[in-house]
Amino acid sequence: MSRLMSEFQAALPPESQVKLLSLTTYPEHDTPEVLDRYGRSFNANPAQWMLLTGPKKEIYDLAVGGLKLALQEKRPEERESDQDLFVHSTLMALVDKHGQLRGAFESLEPDSKQKILSAITALLREE
Repeated sequence: MSRLMSEFQAALPPESQVKLLSLTTYPEHDTPEVLDRYGRSFNANPAQWMLLTGPKKEIYDLAVGGLKLALQEKRPEERESDQDLFVHSTLMALVDKHGQLRGAFESLEPDSKQKILSAITALLREE
């Protein structure tokens, strides 16, 4: 998903009103410093693409309650590795400037990038 976000960032003009946002599923580990290093590995421009952490409850409330994304911690006996901590959605959400969820797109579909860019273009024409 981060690779795809990097591709969106490259496809959008730097002066675009579109902001990209990634939420951590592991806030106990993903401090702002950790996310900054991670973002740099994908050439994230903080003016366009924000990688956010915060209190776990608030992140989960936003992801599950607000954006309607699946997110659940795995119990230790379900984990296949030390990094296998969560089950989370691979959907990307499109939110307008009023904070309204306008669409959700499966990021693993082969044509997801074009679908999302088309939806962004349509939304920008609306506003």
